[in-house]
Amino acid sequence: MKKVLIIAYYFPPCGGISIIRPLKLVKHLRSAGWEPILVTPKNAHYPTYDDALINDFPHDIERIELPIWEPYGLFKKFTSRKKDENVNNVLVVKDEKTKKWKDILAVFIRSNFFIPDARKFWIKPSVKTLTKYLKENHVDAILTTGPPHSSTLIGARLKKKLNIPLLVDFQDPWTQIDYYKELILTPWADKYHHKLEQFCFQQADATAIVSNSWKKDLEDIGAHNVHTIPLGFDPEHFKDFENVEADSNFLKMLHLGMAGHDRIPMTLLESIVELGKEVEHFQQFFRLQFVGQVDQSIIDFIEKHNDTQLFEYIPPIKREEALTYGKKASILLLLLNKADNSCGRIPGKLFEYLALNRNILLLGNTEGDSADIIKETNMGSSFDYEEKESIKNYLKDSFNVWIKNKTLPVERNDRYLNYTSQKLTKDFGKLLESITS
Repeated sequence: MKKVLIIAYYFPPCGGISIIRPLKLVKHLRSAGWEPILVTPKNAHYPTYDDALINDFPHDIERIELPIWEPYGLFKKFTSRKKDENVNNVLVVKDEKTKKWKDILAVFIRSNFFIPDARKFWIKPSVKTLTKYLKENHVDAILTTGPPHSSTLIGARLKKKLNIPLLVDFQDPWTQIDYYKELILTPWADKYHHKLEQFCFQQADATAIVSNSWKKDLEDIGAHNVHTIPLGFDPEHFKDFENVEADSNFLKMLHLGMAGHDRIPMTLLESIVELGKEVEHFQQFFRLQFVGQVDQSIIDFIEKHNDTQLFEYIPPIKREEALTYGKKASILLLLLNKADNSCGRIPGKLFEYLALNRNILLLGNTEGDSADIIKETNMGSSFDYEEKESIKNYLKDSFNVWIKNKTLPVERNDRYLNYTSQKLTKDFGKLLESITS
């Protein structure tokens, strides 16, 4: 069996959606003909911790944990934040009430001195340690998965030193990601980001990206041999939820995970308040729940309309509990970024929504890859954020069906099986084979 060195920052005991890609690669690669050797950070500053998946991969694999230093502790002290506060998403989830000059200065420092990201201090010592390891231990290929793109750079520098075939996997693009514009970049820093990105493109023997639109975007800026391998879901994760029924006491709509400042569904929220006044029993039997980290403006709206009881905010919880919430909902809300490259945005939660087998309501780019998957699998409806009448009609129609039957039918077809982690890992195995044969 050929061996592949996988360099991944996110991995259990880290929680959240970012660990699913590397976790499932490690779990299923043997069945695709590859023996994984895992490289992860030691004592990393993860945004969340969750033990639910800590045993969901073969523990007899070789795992190399390399020490890492990250500046998040200094950032929290400097900006007077709590020790346990999640600051990994400060560019995406904002609280304008507490925004200070210190925050702006901290973002400027991060943008111009921590390139490509706050894990940059992991790169040099990891390259040194892994160079020695690889000279003494044979592997057939290296696979990096990012962001963070520090992981990508480690792989690229190892490739340049040792000429081992390299597969670079992007869960999100680098300079083309929406929050890149939120960085306060000097011309020098912007140029350096692009220079490092091009270096990784040049070193990669193949590149994987999660959507067809982003594949074209990468090719347009110089990436070669680019392949689309979407994120996916592991059916084994959802066996425990198969018998969990949707709540028959309320028509529940649920959003799981992060909802940043560029995904605020204000038209939807306002429509729900209006329907509470216009449609009989709607206020009594409809609920929209947000589970996870959300922008302060969403919390403010919920508090403002607290007397309606139409909305509920639940702070971040462990994955298994969050999925139970999802299974008890009748409609799962998917919010796409309001960004230039939203066409290629396919949130990881979309695939978890497919597995939960509940109706999906997408707000955002209705012509993008996410909307195509929903249409392909017959899993729901897609609207632009500002299509108020269409959104209200969708909610009214759904509520009328639910109030009559106390359930909302789902008509998922078998095409959702195209997105299992087992199938997608086989695609990775074939791609690794192609660059090593």
